[in-house]
Parts: sequence; structure tokens; C-alpha cells
Amino acid sequence: MSNDDDKTDEVLKFSSFTESDFMKFMLDEFHSFFGRSKLKIKGNEVALKIVDIKGHLVPFNLASVIKYLLHKHGDITTDSRRSQYFKGICFYFVCKVMKEMHTTLVTDITKRLLHQWYHYIRFVRYYTAFEVGFLEESLWKITRYFYYQQVSKVLETEFPMKIEKKKAELLKKIAEYDAGLENRKKLYECSRKKGTLKEGLEMENNFRWKSAREIGSLK
Repeated sequence: MSNDDDKTDEVLKFSSFTESDFMKFMLDEFHSFFGRSKLKIKGNEVALKIVDIKGHLVPFNLASVIKYLLHKHGDITTDSRRSQYFKGICFYFVCKVMKEMHTTLVTDITKRLLHQWYHYIRFVRYYTAFEVGFLEESLWKITRYFYYQQVSKVLETEFPMKIEKKKAELLKKIAEYDAGLENRKKLYECSRKKGTLKEGLEMENNFRWKSAREIGSLK
């Protein structure tokens, strides 16, 4: 089965869900992804200059994000006793998710990206107890919209295209079948016109209701 077929089957499954069913399904996938995946930090991100913003260490390209975070939500570290370095890593994850949520077009959101965002948020909450409820709420809203976006996309675009494709394939097969029947018909008509076969067919028609003894000329 092709990837397109797999995707269609998945969306068909989604379309049979209630909204709460879908959110539970995605939460199970998020947990599974979190359990089997490892967080990665790209080398070029590690090499960036680190700046101190009100006692928090982050790459300089995320300085504006953490400033917005502190202004909007205050200090989210609560009473975390983790080292400043470890908390800096977690602030990097939080700011990375915030920046991507602000810059990623809705149409470019994928299930894998949602998995990654959940992974970062879950890691921060689990290991530092940062107050990231605002990010979790945003993730759920985005996930909910992602569901309806995918179903809408398939129903309005991909399904009609697949139906037309299947229709064209069936019409082609019917045309090939009709051509085969026409060739057989011509072969049959040609055979009937041949002398020996024609005589045999006429004889068969004449003897059809006679007994086997009469045909075999038995005495």
C-alpha cells in the first residue's frame, strides 16, 4: 500500500472519531513518541553565542523570545532546584517551541512537528517542573485544528482526485475488455465462414435433436 493510501486510511479513521476520541488518540501517540525518542540539539545551535537574560541562559537568537516569555508569563521556573545550565537547556526548548509556533504556517504543521513540540514541553515539565501550562494549552488548540485541517484537505481535495483516478482506471479496463470481446467476436465470425467449420455447424444444427445412434449410423 502506498503512503498516500496509508494517509487516506488514517484520515478515514480520524473522520470516524469524535473530537475527544481524536485528542485521546493523539495523546497516546505523543506519549509513545516521548517514550521512544531522544531530544536532539543541532551542532550549529550549540555553537551559537549564549546570552544571559535576567539570569537565564539562552542562545542569542532566542533572546527576544525569552524576553517576551518573561514579560507575558513571568518566571516559569517556580522552585526548580536544577542547575542554571540545565534550566538554560530547558529554556532553550521552551523558547524553541514558542518561536516555531509563532513562525510556522498552519498549512505547514505536520503530525511529526506536533510530536516534537509535545516532546520538548513534556521534557521540561517532567524534569524541571517549569510552569508550561500555557504551551500545553496552545499545543492542544493547534492539534485540534490540525485534525480538522487534515480531514478537510482529504475530503475536499484528495478524495475527489483519488475517485477520478480510480474512475479513469476502471474506464480503461472496461475499454480493454470491450476491445478483447470485439476481437473474439471477429475471430468467431471469421471461423464460421470457413468451409469445414461452417458445414460442421450446420450439421450440428440439423442433428441436434437426433439420437446418438442416428448420428453414429448404428444399425
